[in-house]
This record gives sequence, C-alpha cells and structure tokens, in this order.
Amino acid sequence: MFSSTARLLVELAILLGILSVTVGLVQKLVQLTTVYLPRILGLTPTDFLLFGVVCFVLAQALTARQVLKYLEGKAAGRA
Repeated sequence: MFSSTARLLVELAILLGILSVTVGLVQKLVQLTTVYLPRILGLTPTDFLLFGVVCFVLAQALTARQVLKYLEGKAAGRA
C-alpha cells in the first residue's frame, strides 16, 4: 500500500518522536529529583516534548495522505 519512501518517512518521524519524548522525560526526571536544570543544546524538557508531538502529528498526516491516495486510486479503478 505504501511506497518504501513514504513508509521510511513515517517510521523516521515516529522514531524521532519516541526519542524526543524519551529525552524530554529523562530531562524532566532529572529536573524534578535534583536542583540541576538540565538543558541539551539550550533545549528544555518542554521543547523536547513539543518536538515529539510535532513528529507524531507529521507521521499521522503522512499516513493519512497515503491512505487517502490509495483509496482514491482504488475508487477511480472501479468507476
């Protein structure tokens, strides 16, 4: 159903989202358990969590686009 490039982009977006959320949660745990305010490249835990949300929304949009393209092609083939 999906081309290999579209599937790779979706999987990459999901992987980046999971990695970003994990880093954000680890940073938040460090921030809550110590007095140290962790920042990676100047990014706070909230920044990482928001980037993870953006990655997941991008993956969802790419998947929906591919599904609609597939269904449109299938409907056009029947008509």
